[in-house]
Amino acid sequence: MTEKITGTVQAVSQKEKTFGIRIKDQWYNGFGQTKINKGDIYEIEFTTKEVDGRIFRNITKANRIEEETKEEWNGTYPTDKESKVVPKVYHEDEKNRRCAIIKAVDFVMATQKTENMDIGQLIELITQLAKAFESYISKG
Repeated sequence: MTEKITGTVQAVSQKEKTFGIRIKDQWYNGFGQTKINKGDIYEIEFTTKEVDGRIFRNITKANRIEEETKEEWNGTYPTDKESKVVPKVYHEDEKNRRCAIIKAVDFVMATQKTENMDIGQLIELITQLAKAFESYISKG
């Protein structure tokens, strides 16, 4: 019998031929490589099988949930314990933006002599670099 569950992926385990994902403190297994990431929200269909007293939840279908919440989004991101659906922008754009900002700060700190710059100049430089990095990262 096929069952369904929807929730935030709490952990991902990837092996050579199989993978596992944890949703709501339960592990679900699949075969092959996965593109599922921790923090993604998925609806999965699975079958349950008991072998030698161990329960296996084998994934038969996985669908990523990318819709925004029905209530108006207030600009904050839910924790793993909350059941709200995270807007799609958090999964792609926001991760790319955060990565770009970190790379820009690292680049400036490694290559620039910042002690002679005022804070406004420093912020402008980091902002310009972050935009360039974000554009590059987004193109994948």
